Amino acid sequence: MSKGTVRNSGVLTFRGDCIDYVTCYKYLGVQLSSNGKFTQMISDRCIKAQKAIFQLRSALSTTYNVSRKLALSIFDKQIIPVLTYGCAIWGQTCNIDTVAVTFNTPQTLSKKELSNLFQGVTGKIYIDFDVIRTSNNVRATIRINNPEHKAWLIMKQNVGPTPFTVTECSSRSWKKFEQIHTSFCKYVLGVSKYASNSATLCELGRVPIGIRITLAQILYWHRLEQLEDNSILQSAYIETRENDYDFIRGVRYFLKFNGLGDFLNGAKFQSPKYIKTRTNMRLSDQFIQSLESRLSHFENLLLCKPLFPYKHSEYLDNIRNVKIRNIFTRLRVDNNKLKAYCHKEDTLCSQCKVPETASHFLFSCSSGQLPTIRRKFDQNVENITPIFSSKSANEKLSIILNLDFSSQEAIKIACSFVKDMYNHRFKRNP
Repeated sequence: MSKGTVRNSGVLTFRGDCIDYVTCYKYLGVQLSSNGKFTQMISDRCIKAQKAIFQLRSALSTTYNVSRKLALSIFDKQIIPVLTYGCAIWGQTCNIDTVAVTFNTPQTLSKKELSNLFQGVTGKIYIDFDVIRTSNNVRATIRINNPEHKAWLIMKQNVGPTPFTVTECSSRSWKKFEQIHTSFCKYVLGVSKYASNSATLCELGRVPIGIRITLAQILYWHRLEQLEDNSILQSAYIETRENDYDFIRGVRYFLKFNGLGDFLNGAKFQSPKYIKTRTNMRLSDQFIQSLESRLSHFENLLLCKPLFPYKHSEYLDNIRNVKIRNIFTRLRVDNNKLKAYCHKEDTLCSQCKVPETASHFLFSCSSGQLPTIRRKFDQNVENITPIFSSKSANEKLSIILNLDFSSQEAIKIACSFVKDMYNHRFKRNP
């Protein structure tokens, strides 16, 4: 395929029929473009998946008390196959990384000077970049489509006469797919679209769709490595490998960068199950480890939910009432109207003049009828679990938001307590 404008170089016929020159052609459900890109294919996958999600949400809305397990199971079995169809082919091509580089110097660097700095062994390492200048530093946002160039940038930071620091690396790979995934997860949790994506995935024990796409690519590469001799597909793959095309270069970089370089030499002697298990374990571990830094300011969630083992929070199954379950979720992921989590200058409780955190709200605040509701809860829960009153505020918060009680009666009392406190604080109808 040509990576430019389609040129009509003559008339092609097959069995007497004229073959048209087109910019896009669908083959086995995969849209092939004349420019060699899969942008149209990716958009088509997203549109089809969104239509399927609309039908799924319409069906789920007929039942008030939607099961989390059922909703996510249907999503995995009905939506993800639509969303990721053919991803082993097109997944690698939409991989564009954005790297933020900061020069800790007040001097003015022109775009030409920056361009000279971002030169690798084989020439420029970027597609393009933007520059933001402040009084203290110069910040450049670089877009890269070769993963080896990102590694080159990281290796070269703080080296040379004009040192720079790589402050952030993010990827536009599969961004549309992750938005569809996290949007549905927020619907299942009952939180707003402004809730943290990382916190939402953590509560449900979900991993990004990008892991599935990467797995599909690695397994497809493994299948190509094990092709029988003298096949047409093998000949095409050998040419791809000898010319070091993007697909091969991306797989090689991924395996080496993630400590899986032994796959490159012994792929023919390893089973697909072993490749899949080890790759999935490595990607999942990396994602879970990255959650700890991304969720560092979600103190309630980290207090209540251990990241290892990584699974959904048990309260989602224990609380059947949707409204009460949503209140617990908002308190855990800080997606609520308490002032300490609203990202505003005024974070103090209007009554007590201290930061209005979930711990303060549930156990210390003296506003309105909150002390009365709290005393009633303390009396009821002490009759069942006397040791609860001796716990610290953070321990009490963890016990309540995890519903870590030994009896069902205590769980019902805790649910009623949180609901009454939340409804009174925000003047909602019970």
